[in-house]
Amino acid sequence: MDYLQQLGVNALWISAPFEQIHGWVGGGTKGDFPHYAYHGYYTQDWTNLDANMGSEADLRTLVDSAHQRGIRILFDVVMNHTGYATLADMQEYQFGALYLSGDEVKKTLGERWSDWKPAAGQTWHSFNDYINFSDKTGWDKWWGKNWIRTDIGDYDNPGFDDLTMSLAFLPDIKTESTTASGLPVFYKNKTDTHAKVIDGFTPRDYLTHWLSQWVRDYGLMVFGSTPSNMLSCPPGSN
Repeated sequence: MDYLQQLGVNALWISAPFEQIHGWVGGGTKGDFPHYAYHGYYTQDWTNLDANMGSEADLRTLVDSAHQRGIRILFDVVMNHTGYATLADMQEYQFGALYLSGDEVKKTLGERWSDWKPAAGQTWHSFNDYINFSDKTGWDKWWGKNWIRTDIGDYDNPGFDDLTMSLAFLPDIKTESTTASGLPVFYKNKTDTHAKVIDGFTPRDYLTHWLSQWVRDYGLMVFGSTPSNMLSCPPGSN
């Protein structure tokens, strides 16, 4: 940190340390590697630190050390989409559906589904072949229709404008919604979340509340954010 101060650095823009999707998705157009959410753009819980980013004490040390030297910390925050569905999260939080049943599940995916590896003739995208993305009941247990739009299950389809499009097939958050949403449905199986139901809150309200808490708790000065054309923002907030 002293070295950065000597260089004249006055701000550090870091990957958002919020909890990301667990496990991996297929990487690259050919699915030739497992892709993890190292970049901080596949958030699934804005109230938790991702274990791969360190502890709350680590973050507080970073922020305090920076502030003592006149350096601000910026989080590279994404608010217009969540992350993809992974085998790890489907198993842990009990959402989605498979084409496999009974003994086929363990035989094909293993004890821990995220340990699956492509066999001969498969790629890292091939895990999708085992997932029934049309099962309405199973996918209603994921984020819920009040939170996202996506071409999965019975969710509302993404649109074609900046506000409602699905960027890279990622679930698009309904930041424009004026309907109280409750918490994401799968949070009921996520015992470590700090999220609490707040009467009348929409997805945008929850995001604003959760992100503001990081400012209150750690004294962060500012957030780097998704381009405002991809969000429904309150008047004067752009």
